[in-house]
Amino acid sequence: MEKVGFYTAIITFFLGVAIHTLVFPLPSSFLFPFFLILLSLPLIALPVRWKFLPLVLSVAFSLGFLRFDISLRKHEAVRNEFIPLLQSDKSYQFTGEVSERPKTASYGRKAITLHVESVLPQYGKSDKVFHPSYDTHIRFLIRDTMDQYHYGQMLSVTGKLRPIEDFQTENGRIFDYRHYLEKENTFYQLSPVERVEIVGKGKATLTTKLYGIKDYFLKKIQFLLPQPESSLLAGILLGEKTALPNSLENAFRRTGLMHIVVLSGYNVSIVIMAMIFLLAWLPLRWRLIVAGFGILAFTILVGAGPTVVRAALMASFLILSRMIGKVMIAERILLLVAFLMVIVNPWILIYDISFQLSFLATYGLMELMPFFENILSFVPNLFEFRKSLSATLSAQVFVMPLIVYAMGNFSLVSPFVNMLVLFMVPIAMLLGFLLVISSSLLPFLTPILIFLSTYSLRYIIRVAQFFSSLRIANIEFAPFSPWWLVVMYGLVALFVWGKRKRYDEKLTIEEHFSSH
Repeated sequence: MEKVGFYTAIITFFLGVAIHTLVFPLPSSFLFPFFLILLSLPLIALPVRWKFLPLVLSVAFSLGFLRFDISLRKHEAVRNEFIPLLQSDKSYQFTGEVSERPKTASYGRKAITLHVESVLPQYGKSDKVFHPSYDTHIRFLIRDTMDQYHYGQMLSVTGKLRPIEDFQTENGRIFDYRHYLEKENTFYQLSPVERVEIVGKGKATLTTKLYGIKDYFLKKIQFLLPQPESSLLAGILLGEKTALPNSLENAFRRTGLMHIVVLSGYNVSIVIMAMIFLLAWLPLRWRLIVAGFGILAFTILVGAGPTVVRAALMASFLILSRMIGKVMIAERILLLVAFLMVIVNPWILIYDISFQLSFLATYGLMELMPFFENILSFVPNLFEFRKSLSATLSAQVFVMPLIVYAMGNFSLVSPFVNMLVLFMVPIAMLLGFLLVISSSLLPFLTPILIFLSTYSLRYIIRVAQFFSSLRIANIEFAPFSPWWLVVMYGLVALFVWGKRKRYDEKLTIEEHFSSH
């Protein structure tokens, strides 16, 4: 009963968030979820074992429903505050702090997100200054050839306020860009931008210092390694995929290798396990404490995307399990981590595909990797080929339906390519890290590490380019109804259910990380 209650309560909480997101896109009455609770109360009197389950589920559903409703009401309040500015079609001066690292966008421009602190008509007076009541972010594009705009700077930007607009992707699907940005409290864009002025450097915080370290690493990588190897290392080590040439990025997509470039949970797990290993000389308690702070710093350093946060939180539970000496089931921890992330930001459940793919892939590893390793026992494990193939197949079973639905393509060569490449990723990451360190501390080692880093990265690139050139590398699908997505995941659930009847093994959090 306890096990069923844990899983069903969290899943029902997610259902409450999803129902409100998809069926009730506007703020709803609080009476609706409480009505469900009242309906379930009489069932407590029934003389059956599961009499409390309807009450638990109705409460969990109501909490999910209310959590999204609270967030939605806040978003509506922000939009209502800015409607007069949006309707006036005049230019305004927005002053605020750059709230995230500028990202490379189309045509060599930088996408900058500004946390708005004040708004002033372009030719207005100071007594007309408008201060938003809620956290509000706006986005704008600007050419930044000198890299003069940085996280934490205070900017004054003049332009016209516009709504965020959805756009059509290359495969004919409509990308819900408005909600994708809204989940990060970014509601509007400035277009056109008339003037940008730096009005302050901003405060020196832990985040700015960590971003300074990241910029140092990026400059060293770009200086020491040729292209496109330097861009690939920036991606797998620091999550900076924006510098990848379009042709190479397309090759990684066609071969199912994009997950190593955007700093997936696989890369993060490598860093976390390496961190714990390097601290092995410390007493256990100090080792785990230092590793915990290191995981937090690394999460901030690489941008705290959903995949990174998911891996970091699971690593935190790994550290906790070692400190208290208690075995934790990885599947439960994964569900708990998803629950915590959705409580903080309920919009990611439906509108963040990175969040969805990360948890589906991780659950696939936990559920199916022992099964596939057993079936593929005939495959030699040289360079961990069998483990890489098992991991890829396990993740692909769970992510393939969503990838086909959302992106319209699927890589047929992905399992084989991942088998050839994944063993090289931690080697390339380690060599790249040592290269940057040696260039400052041990310059006599730098030429050797440049050679080794270049060719380890070049191996990954050549494999991706060769297999992406094959006609069978990728299959494209026309847009289809979301009900087919439900059918596909129903088949996946049947497959998992059939597997569990014959072969069921629950991984602990320790075993999950050691299997990466």
